[in-house]
Amino acid sequence: MLGRFLGAFPRARAVLDLGCGTGHFTTWLAQRGLAPIGLDRSPAMLAILRRSLPQCPVLVADAHSLPLRDRAVDLALFVTTLEFLEDPRLALSEATRVARQGVLVLALNRCSVGALSRRFGPASRGALLPHARDLSPSALRRLMAEAGGARLRRLHCESAVLPHPLPARSTPLPFGDIVGVTAELRCE
Repeated sequence: MLGRFLGAFPRARAVLDLGCGTGHFTTWLAQRGLAPIGLDRSPAMLAILRRSLPQCPVLVADAHSLPLRDRAVDLALFVTTLEFLEDPRLALSEATRVARQGVLVLALNRCSVGALSRRFGPASRGALLPHARDLSPSALRRLMAEAGGARLRRLHCESAVLPHPLPARSTPLPFGDIVGVTAELRCE
């Protein structure tokens, strides 16, 4: 899904990976020839990223107040980050402010079988996932439309990781464990 989302931005180079953690997706972006910038609140997580991808710039910062100028990067990316932020709306507004071309979001889907497990099943007893505020596809689209405001050119939403035995590919059906939204922005 992320690869297809990036395909909508063929001229993009600099990608801000918000809440990058140890850099799994930051590394994935670098392997595809992009110039990622890792951003996380945790210096310990960023230290791991620095060891595995030393050429990658990193920022110890909060997604609610980005230390970048307006339109400083081509794309802003959230991969399972918004669910753990105090104010997803503010973080999306900040991402829109610093992005020239677009904002991409992959989030845990509130309208999925996985969400039930995170709330009531074995995952609900873990240290991290019970604290996630999963987002429904409609809520994520609404938040992104509000954050994009007048700069929003186009919004695209789909989901992936459907329950077995359904196919693993992305779909417009809103029931996959991951919901993705791409916001194409006007550059002016």
